[in-house]
Amino acid sequence: DFGEFMAPRDVPLLRRHSRNQRRFVLAYLSLGMCDVSTWLTSPMRDTGLPLDVILPFDTAHPIGWAAGWLYCAFITVHAVVMNMMADAFNVSLMAQLRMQLIILRKNINDLASNGESAVSSKSRTTFKGAERPWKLYTRMYKPYPLRKFNNHNQKMNSIMLVAEAKKHQQSSEFSNSNDIHYRLKRIIIQHQTIIRNTEFLQKCLGGMLLGQSLALGVAICILLFQVGLSAQSARETGKFGAYLCAMFTELSVYCWFGDKLMSESEKVAFAAYDVVTSMQECPVSIKRTLLLIMLRAQRPLCITAAGFFPFSRESFVSIINVSYSFFAILRNFKEE
Repeated sequence: DFGEFMAPRDVPLLRRHSRNQRRFVLAYLSLGMCDVSTWLTSPMRDTGLPLDVILPFDTAHPIGWAAGWLYCAFITVHAVVMNMMADAFNVSLMAQLRMQLIILRKNINDLASNGESAVSSKSRTTFKGAERPWKLYTRMYKPYPLRKFNNHNQKMNSIMLVAEAKKHQQSSEFSNSNDIHYRLKRIIIQHQTIIRNTEFLQKCLGGMLLGQSLALGVAICILLFQVGLSAQSARETGKFGAYLCAMFTELSVYCWFGDKLMSESEKVAFAAYDVVTSMQECPVSIKRTLLLIMLRAQRPLCITAAGFFPFSRESFVSIINVSYSFFAILRNFKEE
């Protein structure tokens, strides 16, 4: 959907942000692999397996232990790495929408620079059209003795040149106005395309993100309980702590990229507000179009958990506070 809005000058920007996104995804997946390695190399208590599970066969024999270890590895890899791969894909889509908003804001700023150049060219054309005839034609008619005739010719020539300059100025203003109208139309279409893709992504991920947020909140609460009260050795504390860090990271990734998307969509409104100051000489229709862009951009684009709350840094803090509150309740129940 965004191919028609791309230009060669946008390629360095896309490459830079894509490179940063690729580095983040690799670091995120590496963290998942480290977490899986920690779990698979640290046995639980006396069973010798990475997880405390009940199997229908005896794990005391080498074959049974190997089968149990493979089963635990399969569960751990699918629960951590596969889930993180899906998270990396989802946040990459959110980062792509953010990059398109950056390009949109850049196009709006370029529209402002074009309006300033149009106003400056108008002032230069008016100045040259007023002075040029007198300088050229006074020299041309100066040697003639008939001063009245010469003065009349000078006035007529200057009037003709001023009229020609005004005609050229009007044609240039008309072409500049048409160019601004065309660029504004493309900006609006690009903005609508970004909004449509954001709504489609929200429709696809909203329910899944709500369930994942609830599951992460419950998992963080249980892991805090395990680390604080049920861990019997430093090995178990390390395992639970590693998994707790993975849950924190998984939740913070969505909140971080969701907050970036919201802040970038709000910057579009500020860019549209700033461009109005350089469009004072433009027609009223252009100013009205900029006003509509600014009003629409004041509603920030965001990814929500099925409409309950948007993913932002404030939401991350709220989920952590709720999880810790439930952990405190469970701790009080156990102490009593």
